[in-house]
Amino acid sequence: MSSNRAADTGLPALQRRPEERISRRSFVAAAALATAVPVAGAATPAAARSEPRTGAAAQVPYGGRQHAPAEPDFGPNVTVFDPSMPAARIQAALDAAAAEQVTAEFGTGRYAFLFKPGTYDVDAQLGYYTSVAGLGLSPDDVTINGAVRVEGQPQPGGGDSALTNFWRSAENLAVVPADGINWWAVSQAAPLRRVHVRGQLFLFPGRAASPAAASSPTR
Repeated sequence: MSSNRAADTGLPALQRRPEERISRRSFVAAAALATAVPVAGAATPAAARSEPRTGAAAQVPYGGRQHAPAEPDFGPNVTVFDPSMPAARIQAALDAAAAEQVTAEFGTGRYAFLFKPGTYDVDAQLGYYTSVAGLGLSPDDVTINGAVRVEGQPQPGGGDSALTNFWRSAENLAVVPADGINWWAVSQAAPLRRVHVRGQLFLFPGRAASPAAASSPTR
């Protein structure tokens, strides 16, 4: 009888009773499922956390806290203004560029001034190689109370001339001239694009000249 019990316990798996084989398979399947499906709240493997993300998801850290994107660095020749900045600080930057660039026809200076949507009380005189632009969807998203102007250059024999006023631009903003007139005395390569002048626009040099080339308002 003892030999029969030994033989019974030593039966191969295929010769065991069906219910024993099913029970063993169920245990193995449950163990495999437990290792494949992580428990809720368990730590995610590092490899999964390092997968790259694109679009809006890339702006949100894995911890879930969203941070404002850093201001882009356009280099030392580009200045971005926003309405929270003191007007005196903005005016000082514009004046410094004008003092350098108004007569620098063959100079190496290059300036771009970008205005975020809002209202600014400044007088922007543009010299050579200088651009100003609003960053709104519409020109009226950025309003300059003052001027965005180009003046004629004094001539040796008297009077002003705009024949050599090249290489500057203004675009995508609105101007409310302080004295009702905005001056844009240029020759060529000096576009005035998508600008809403809420007043008169003079396209010639010399503030004492006849306002024969004025229009009001101008876009």
